[in-house]
Amino acid sequence: RQETEGRLFSEINNRQWDIPELRITLERSLKEINFFENLEITVKSAALGDRIIILNVKTIFREGSGEQLVLVAIEDVTDRRQVENSLTERAEFLRGLLESIPQISSTALPDGKANYYNNYFLNYAGIGYEQAVELGWQQFIHPNELEETSKAWRHSVSTGEEFEKEVRLKRHDGVYRWHISRALPTWNSEGKIISWVGTATD
Repeated sequence: RQETEGRLFSEINNRQWDIPELRITLERSLKEINFFENLEITVKSAALGDRIIILNVKTIFREGSGEQLVLVAIEDVTDRRQVENSLTERAEFLRGLLESIPQISSTALPDGKANYYNNYFLNYAGIGYEQAVELGWQQFIHPNELEETSKAWRHSVSTGEEFEKEVRLKRHDGVYRWHISRALPTWNSEGKIISWVGTATD
C-alpha cells in the first residue's frame, strides 16, 4: 500500500501500466466522469508486449469518511483470447473438412447434443440447418433401432467410448437406408471431452 498510495496509476509496479492507450482511456473516463464495465482494449506495452485487457472503472466510497474513490480493475485476458481463437480456428478447420467428405457427418457437444450437421446430411434429409439442430438425429432413425441406438449413444457419451451402430436413416423422400454410424470424442490437454465427431456411411 505504501508503495502505491499517493502515486499515479501509471507509476506503480515500475511503470508496468504506463501504457498510452490505457492512460488515455483512464484519463478520459475520470475527466468525463464516465465509468464503465468490461471494456476490452488491446494495448502495447514495452514490458509486456501486445496484451488484451478487460478494464473496469467505478466509484466507491471509503467507509466512515464517505470519501469518494475510483476503483480500477484490470484483467489480462490475452492468453484466454488466444485459446478461444485457437479453438475457433480448429472448429472452422474441422467443419471445412467435414463439408468436403461425401457422407453424412456431424459434431456434438460433450453432453452428446448435436451442434452441427454437414450439407450432405441436410440434402439427404431435405431440411435446413437450424431445423436439423432443433430436431436432432433421433428424428431420422428408424423406430425399430431408435431405442437401442439412443441407449448406445448415451453409454458412449458417459464413458467416452467409441460409438458404432448400424441404423436406418430416413431420406427426404421417406425411404430408410442402412448406414454405419460412428462417433469419436475429441479430448483437450486435461483429458476432458470437448466435442464428438460423427459420420454415417451408406
